[in-house]
Amino acid sequence: MNLEQGWNKYSLKKQEDRHNKILAFIQASLDEAGLKNLVIFSGGNFLAQIIMMVYAILIARFLGPSKLGIYSGIYAILGITITLVNFGLDIWMLKEAPSQDSIRILTGKVLQVKLTTGIFWVIGCVVILPIIKPTAFRTNLVVFAVFDVLADALFNTLIASWNTQGKVKLINIFLLASRIGKLLPLCVLGFLDRLSLSSIVISRLIVSVVILFGATVIVKPVLRMGNVREFPTILKSASEFGYSEILAMIYANVQVAILSFFSFIDTGLYSPASGIIHALFIIPNSAYVYLLPRYTKQMLTTKGKDFPQLARKAFVFFAVMGLVLTLGILLAGRFIAATLLGSSFKESGNILMMLSPILLFKSVSFGFALLIIITNQQKQRLLPQLIVAILALFLNLILTPRFGINSVPWIYVFCEFLLMFSYFLILWRNRTHYE
Repeated sequence: MNLEQGWNKYSLKKQEDRHNKILAFIQASLDEAGLKNLVIFSGGNFLAQIIMMVYAILIARFLGPSKLGIYSGIYAILGITITLVNFGLDIWMLKEAPSQDSIRILTGKVLQVKLTTGIFWVIGCVVILPIIKPTAFRTNLVVFAVFDVLADALFNTLIASWNTQGKVKLINIFLLASRIGKLLPLCVLGFLDRLSLSSIVISRLIVSVVILFGATVIVKPVLRMGNVREFPTILKSASEFGYSEILAMIYANVQVAILSFFSFIDTGLYSPASGIIHALFIIPNSAYVYLLPRYTKQMLTTKGKDFPQLARKAFVFFAVMGLVLTLGILLAGRFIAATLLGSSFKESGNILMMLSPILLFKSVSFGFALLIIITNQQKQRLLPQLIVAILALFLNLILTPRFGINSVPWIYVFCEFLLMFSYFLILWRNRTHYE
């Protein structure tokens, strides 16, 4: 063997060793995340979200761009404003659960806070929305929609309660029952040719209330009049999560809400694409929700000594996940829109491809947010979220009237990248404390 052949053999072996080390690191990252348990937990969430994607696609095909714009506009506005009721309480529960004696008592307190603030939210939406768009946002339609959204908000608290106890099977059963329960009436209404905006929202409301009642019976949250005295303390403790959730919902949904005031047709073309992207958020979000109470417990147990290792593994895990999702949509975006939505939604395929980088940015952001929360730096997320929310609001208000629907996805992508980078800076600035 000559010198050149020996060098080539050594070089190939070195590359192979490096490749094996990378694979081993990724495998260790997945194992650290509890991949098997995570797949079980997120599998039901993902399947439920797929059903809701089918649901949204059928609504798009049944209603067409114009009526879909009204439907999407109402739910986008309600989705933003319901955060005043949610106020980050579900995420706060996940973080507080390891230090609580009774999950039923904690769940009851959160439900009572949501019900109290929810009453004022319902009244405000029913009064204000019909005034803003009287021909589109009819009072009866808004009434049905607000109670549907409120029921879902309360149901999410019960899901969070089960998550803290590791009751994955119950979570999957009820999520699937909720999604299938909404899909079946839609199919029946379509078959009977009785589809309208009101019939769709009413069918959603009935299913949401039934599922909420069933989950409440199983969880048996402890509801006490004395809990009212603790509302200020709970809201103050959850405030950093509440403000964060409000800002996150604003920059995620402000595009559809603003677009609905300029053109219901453009809203109908944009909302299916953004809906598919948001549906895929469930994958990194499931990992984030699943890992939060577990990583919090590990940080308490080891007093933060494992943080550098957790940070590396979490970053790899979420980055790989986001990259796979982005490439999948980038390659198949137009095909998905054309096949599922039909020829009248051709522009939605182009929008879907423009939005695809968000899946990478959002996945990494979930990983960074997880690390920020378990190191008690949640308050530091608020400033960048506020900046991004204000920026998204102003850019959409300024650019949408001038450039139309084509400017909306680029604004969203830019804002998500900016947010991801700001989360990285928070962790980088505080890295020396855990090194």
